[in-house]
Formats: sequence, C-alpha cells, structure tokens
Amino acid sequence: MAKEEHKDVEASFDSTDLEELATRMKRVLDIRDRKYGFPPKTYMKCFVGNEAVKKLVDEDVAGNEEDAVRIGNMMLNAGVFHHVQDAHSFENKYLFYRFTSDEDHGIAARKPDGSSVSWADFVTPVAPAEAQILTLQPAIPERDPEAMPAI
Repeated sequence: MAKEEHKDVEASFDSTDLEELATRMKRVLDIRDRKYGFPPKTYMKCFVGNEAVKKLVDEDVAGNEEDAVRIGNMMLNAGVFHHVQDAHSFENKYLFYRFTSDEDHGIAARKPDGSSVSWADFVTPVAPAEAQILTLQPAIPERDPEAMPAI
C-alpha cells in the first residue's frame, strides 16, 4: 500500500467567498480590546489566533486545526486581517490579530472654516526670486553699543 503524501497546494478564495467568511468570522469571534506585555499595551479590536482556530473548526469552516490554520493564512494573505504588529503569520497560538476593516485610520483634520486640511497647507509659500536670500550662514546680531565700550 503506497503512503499518501500531503502536498501544500496554493489555494485562494474568490472575493464573494472571502467576504462571506470574514463576516461569519467577525460574528462568532470574540473581538475586543486586549492587553499584553509589561507594562501592558492595549491592542484595540482584536481576536486571538488559537480561539479563531477553534471557532473555525466548531463552525465547520475547517475540518481540523491544520485546515483552520491554512484557511486563516489564506485570509491573512488576502488582507482580511493581520497580526497586530505584523510580526506573525496566522498561527494556532495566543497571538493577537485584527480585521483590516476594524483598523482605525483616524479622521481627516478640518480647518476652522470647515474645509479639509491638505498637504499643501504645510508647505511654505514660495517667495519671488528677488526676495529670497539664500545662505547657510547663521545670522549674527549687530553689536550692542551700550553693552561694552569700543576699544
């Protein structure tokens, strides 16, 4: 009897399947702020890898833990989620991961008049060529005649 060899085959999801799986995972995973380290650092809106592996198996998304890790890495490679420090692939360990859709990218700043701030607001205006004095020497203040008498 010949022994079967397991070969890793590159697999992928189509975008519809990926969205459905991500939505399903977000519904069943415990996504919350977590603390880790000393002093503790808070990682916002994240889930734990080994808990996600268990949920993938429990929800019949994966047949076993090995398949769950493979599916998790396919999702990670597709950009659905990532390790909170981008330091690990998806693993069946106590590691924190965050869905890309839960990332806080901040909000655009506003000027007092309500318009959006632009990069151009931080660039100094260009003066006409005749007004520019280009030098690398520091400005030396004039001597104060009252401070010390001339010799």
